[in-house]
Amino acid sequence: MQHNRGAGFQIVIGYSLIAVGVLHVGVWLNSGQAWEGATSWRKPILFGVSGGLTLVSTGRLLSLLRPWRIDKFLSVVIASCMATEVGIITLQQWRGVESHFNCSTQLDAFLDLSMTVLIAIVTVCILVLAFRSFCGGFQGTVDEKVAWNGGMFFLFISCAIGFVLYVYGVGRVEAGKDPSVYGANGPVKFPHGVAIHAIQLLPLLRAVLRRLGTKQIKRLSLLRSTTAALFLLLIYSIIQTLAGRERFDADLYSTAVLVLAFGLFLPVNLEVGYGLLRSLYRAGNQTAIFACELKSDSNAFEQ
Repeated sequence: MQHNRGAGFQIVIGYSLIAVGVLHVGVWLNSGQAWEGATSWRKPILFGVSGGLTLVSTGRLLSLLRPWRIDKFLSVVIASCMATEVGIITLQQWRGVESHFNCSTQLDAFLDLSMTVLIAIVTVCILVLAFRSFCGGFQGTVDEKVAWNGGMFFLFISCAIGFVLYVYGVGRVEAGKDPSVYGANGPVKFPHGVAIHAIQLLPLLRAVLRRLGTKQIKRLSLLRSTTAALFLLLIYSIIQTLAGRERFDADLYSTAVLVLAFGLFLPVNLEVGYGLLRSLYRAGNQTAIFACELKSDSNAFEQ
């Protein structure tokens, strides 16, 4: 397997964004401001951590793809665009103004448009990576491919939802209405949030199952059931938003979808729980054996 080494810069920038997001937790705690709101330290924190995780994850995926000549360029583009978008969001918060849907001055309008262009470029790069991964360019194991392809599917869906939210939000702002709500109480960011971090969850789950000794054929089954569960959660979030209901204000049909999703999550939870208990039991046995040997050696020495 020929390793792809074009993602180093992207991964470094990703960890840097995570660090910046975490540092802003201290700023928020010291500020005494509310977590929610159009101008809140929530945005530098969440966009920094989320954007950084996305860069690290897509960088890791790039390292598992068959190399292309443009890979270093692609990595620099996606990292630079993501870092600049997070930088604009952070700058706007430090200025004390809204970062999204803010066209109150020429500068604010320029920055708002710039973020849209930047995230469009990132989405195109993600689509390129997804195409390569789905169409024979992935060089890892079968279960790795299932995990990463599932994650990339949800990441792209999340990006597409983001553009829908932007178009919707612009219209709401122009009408003088709240862009964060659909209908009576539908949280428009709910579907976007459900989908965006499957790119971390599925590969991490695969690594945990492998570490716990789960056989590959079972890992494949559990990864597929988890992917299906995430898809149902996405459907649930879309239903809730379009119905104008809050996240957990579910009717009978939404509840059925949610129950089915959690039912599909159950096998992997049981497997991980059983694997952890088995690992703890083995560690306990090894500790006991070591203690007995140590005591035996001590007795022999005294004699």
